[in-house]
Amino acid sequence: MDTLVRRLAILKIWVDANGLHAAETFWKPGHEGPPFNPEKWLRDRSTGEFDEQDIGALAVPVPTATELSEALCTHFRFLADLDDDERLLARVREQDRPHALRALAALPGGRLTDVGLY
Repeated sequence: MDTLVRRLAILKIWVDANGLHAAETFWKPGHEGPPFNPEKWLRDRSTGEFDEQDIGALAVPVPTATELSEALCTHFRFLADLDDDERLLARVREQDRPHALRALAALPGGRLTDVGLY
């Protein structure tokens, strides 16, 4: 499951940055964000980077920033375990579109296999 979640996260960022076509559907590039960098999130962020009011809306009791930072690092460490294909796509380069299309078509369930992705 961790592998699938990581793959989906990388593909989501790639599609957001580069857009995607499938038959009559078009996802235009939404933003030109930075490349996928799990280390940005998997680090000690207990120095005021979390909005405690936002956290309070999501969790009761409200964890401390240190607890939240440790939980992210512990439970989402798998996001940093990129394979070679994921490292390539994590750069979010348009020139890697053929590779992204193959990765999308190879997702479990085969829903994107024969939909004319380009």
